[in-house]
Amino acid sequence: EEFSVQVGQPYKLGMIVPPEMAYGGSPFGNQPVLAIQDRGGNVVATVNEGHVSVQLQSGPDGAMLRCKNDDGFTVPIKDGFAAFSDLFVNEKGSHYSLRFNTDLPLDAATEVISNDFSVGIGPPAQLAIIHDVSDGIVSGGKAFVSQPRVEVRDAGGNVLEMDSRSAVRISFHSNPSGGVLSPVERSTVILQKGVAQFRNLSIDKAGFGYRMKYYFLEREGTAFVEKSQLFVYGEFFM
Repeated sequence: EEFSVQVGQPYKLGMIVPPEMAYGGSPFGNQPVLAIQDRGGNVVATVNEGHVSVQLQSGPDGAMLRCKNDDGFTVPIKDGFAAFSDLFVNEKGSHYSLRFNTDLPLDAATEVISNDFSVGIGPPAQLAIIHDVSDGIVSGGKAFVSQPRVEVRDAGGNVLEMDSRSAVRISFHSNPSGGVLSPVERSTVILQKGVAQFRNLSIDKAGFGYRMKYYFLEREGTAFVEKSQLFVYGEFFM
């Protein structure tokens, strides 16, 4: 004869959606979802009390689990589920895992540790000036003592080490003396593993209040175009 199987009593905390698809500084592509389950692994949808908290279980030295919402490390259980949002990690690396705990009294597991996952380098999101013109003495008509060096980084601050196709261009943001930056052909530099190193640049006229702008260019065929509006300003110099 036919019979039915009923969902049992709350028994354990279980993982429904594990953290995956992680890139530095960007929310996980799959945000973790936990559930209160019976002995058979069925979600007990009648549970609407208690909370589930998350913390970093393992990862590279210095790495931190972060959330765009400061209160997002602990979420309430609703209809048997505990769904996290906006969790992310800045630092690229492998062998990350997360630990989840519930304050709900259960007969079995109240803690779950995720499988290992990796955090890759994300898309370009920021420029960082490592050396600026303003870091050294500047004399009219002579090559800058400090030739600019700029890193292209993802949202987590990781250098785009796999990018040797894009470029960074330097130009004037402030040009009080109407100076000319030369040589022109060296004002655009193709990245080498995410880094743009400028060489032999100079300004012909002395002046006070010069300031440079660096901006990111994407390769489109044989040309470079400014599509992402990523830029950064150097410091004022004379």
